[in-house]
Amino acid sequence: MEYLTKIQLISLNTFIQQKQGTRANIRDARALDYIIQSAHQEVFGRVLYPTVIDLASFYFINVIKKHVFNDANKRTAVLALFMVLRLNHFKYKNNHESRLMIGELAIRSPKKHVHNQ
Repeated sequence: MEYLTKIQLISLNTFIQQKQGTRANIRDARALDYIIQSAHQEVFGRVLYPTVIDLASFYFINVIKKHVFNDANKRTAVLALFMVLRLNHFKYKNNHESRLMIGELAIRSPKKHVHNQ
């Protein structure tokens, strides 16, 4: 499984903010570190996010909920989701069914994907 690095996540946000003419800043460095480290988490010898969909939804939800950056967190979360899918060779078709799948990621139980610091 391929995971996002801290540099990749920061670069996604910087790219978005440069496009909109704003300056990218990390709002919560601890939350950023949490996201990067927790993606690899194992519990009792089992990977906590075993599928590409689980991992992508973890990044998607946590970048939004943790409000890591000064701006563009939701847009960064969407790009992070697609980057994880691409890094792990997940085939994504831009159709109604696939868009519904992305929507379902947003409403998944926060108990599984969002942890308190």
